[in-house]
Amino acid sequence: EEVLGVDANLGMLEVLEGQLDAGLERMGATARAGRAAGYGSIGVTTFRNAALFAVRGLRYEQARIFLAEGQAYAETIEQSHCAHMMSALSSMVDWAGADWDGAASTARQTIADQTDGRAVAMADTTLGFVAMGRGDLSEAERELTIALDAGEASGWLEMILPPLWGLAETAVLEGDPVRAIGLVRDAFERARAVHEVALLA
Repeated sequence: EEVLGVDANLGMLEVLEGQLDAGLERMGATARAGRAAGYGSIGVTTFRNAALFAVRGLRYEQARIFLAEGQAYAETIEQSHCAHMMSALSSMVDWAGADWDGAASTARQTIADQTDGRAVAMADTTLGFVAMGRGDLSEAERELTIALDAGEASGWLEMILPPLWGLAETAVLEGDPVRAIGLVRDAFERARAVHEVALLA
């Protein structure tokens, strides 16, 4: 189990170092090996992280595969924490795939469950993106501000940069380029400080 844990970490490091495909492949193999060996924590956590990193790297089809396997596995071992994270991620993948009704429905269910602040932040981000795409800019602003506040509280950059992007895009649509530029500069400086590349895209 410890060896698989190291493999999972190596996969994440590969992704962070820019070897996205190799890292995701390692993480997927590790998650499946953990599931086959009955190591529930390693298996479901690695499926969750693999999906998270796939979304981060815009590999949405790979994310769908990891989510399908991970959510099914989480259900069999009754692991709710990762299940809720994967639910929030599913809403983001649905948004990216233009299934906005599905994205909003899944995001609202995640928020209703309210078991993990990071999952709720991701779900609020999805709702903000959907509202922005549909032209409901006041709702987009509201949801994305909630998501950003939650992201700030968590300290996780991957929970901060997406709502910042959404708020910047909303500002552009509202005809406020000065505010948009300020948000973009804020996001850029945060990303540059920790050498974040994938989310900067």
